[in-house]
Amino acid sequence: MRSMKLALFLLVVLCVGTLLMWAQSTATGTLAGTVTDQSGAVVSGATVTLTDVATNTSRTTTTNETGRYIFVNVPPGA
Repeated sequence: MRSMKLALFLLVVLCVGTLLMWAQSTATGTLAGTVTDQSGAVVSGATVTLTDVATNTSRTTTTNETGRYIFVNVPPGA
């Protein structure tokens, strides 16, 4: 009976430990959008800059032919 309790305890510890590791995720996100002009037409080739005002770091990308841009692996910030 004691070995059964020990096995059950170890199983619970293993499951909880696995859940905690599985629950962790990266601390980054994705930001996407579309650039349009005043008439609502998409703007391709526009430069888009994402700046974290707290750290004064910037990332730049260019819109595609449909005016879309995307920033991946963006850390949280202001």
